[in-house]
Amino acid sequence: MALPAHMQPASAGPMLQFSLGVEGDKAMRAMLQVPVDAIHDMEPAWEGIRDDFVAREKRWLDSEGEGTFAPLSPAYAAAKRAAVGDQPILQFGKDMYRSLTSPGDPGFIFETTNLSMSIGTDDPKARHHQFGTKRMPQRRPIPLASKKQAVAWTKIIQEHLFRTGQLVQAPALQFGQALGL
Repeated sequence: MALPAHMQPASAGPMLQFSLGVEGDKAMRAMLQVPVDAIHDMEPAWEGIRDDFVAREKRWLDSEGEGTFAPLSPAYAAAKRAAVGDQPILQFGKDMYRSLTSPGDPGFIFETTNLSMSIGTDDPKARHHQFGTKRMPQRRPIPLASKKQAVAWTKIIQEHLFRTGQLVQAPALQFGQALGL
């Protein structure tokens, strides 16, 4: 859905577009009809998304994927309990957990530019859990992108653009599946 003609920017330059996805899965793509050249200082929006990501990760990991994580094998569960007590799945040593839920952790990835943001972890265990292995079932430490999450993050961006005067009218928002992302 495009903006009405009277609201179109003078230049038909690139518009703000973002993809929300988890490596290896299809991304949810959202597009705000806002001219890229009108946007500056997105850091507060990226920080809002970072905070939302951290809160979401805490809920996801503390609830063992909202109850969707495959159970541990009996032998591994006993060894884990003996080593660290009764900790949730994916929280044996807490390193991966901290790298997804603590922005100050050295493993927490949060890289931004004016028009882009990457967030996640550099903990190599996360990749094995995200995709599973021959000996270990898949237990995603980062849940799949959803339309609900794309809407929430789009609202954070819109609120920032309104608050800073970079956007004066609510733009059209479009969603679609981006194949191959």
